[in-house]
This record gives sequence, C-alpha cells and structure tokens, in this order.
Amino acid sequence: LVEFFRVNHSIPDAVGVVLHTPLGTVVHTGDYKFDHTPVDGKPADLGTLGRIGNEGVLLMMGDSTRVESPGYTPS
Repeated sequence: LVEFFRVNHSIPDAVGVVLHTPLGTVVHTGDYKFDHTPVDGKPADLGTLGRIGNEGVLLMMGDSTRVESPGYTPS
C-alpha cells in the first residue's frame, strides 16, 4: 500500500510518501519544512504523519534543504 501526505516546500503540492510493506513501514519525506502559516494556506499534514508514527515506522528518510541555516524561508 502506498500513501501520501502533504508537506510544505517552495514548490506547490509537495508530498511525502509512505510505503506499507510486509516487513514494516517506510516513510520518505522528500524535501520539506514545517510551516504552520504557509503562503499557499496548506499546512503540512501533521495528523497523518503522527498517525503513521504511532503505528510504527521501520525507516524514515528525511530531507530538508538548508536545515543548518538559521532563520526561515517562505513555503
């Protein structure tokens, strides 16, 4: 089963991917950031991400460009 969840990014309609396998759940966030007031008005789907985490995740692959830079950039 494949599942998608909304993430914030500077490109529209960015999503993360969840792969439910017989061995466990794999999450790939894509490039993301958490922005509670994104310019497109569509915040990240933290509810789905929390549910997936509570169900158990075998592997999460996260990517966030410029995570080491202080400050913020608009979504």
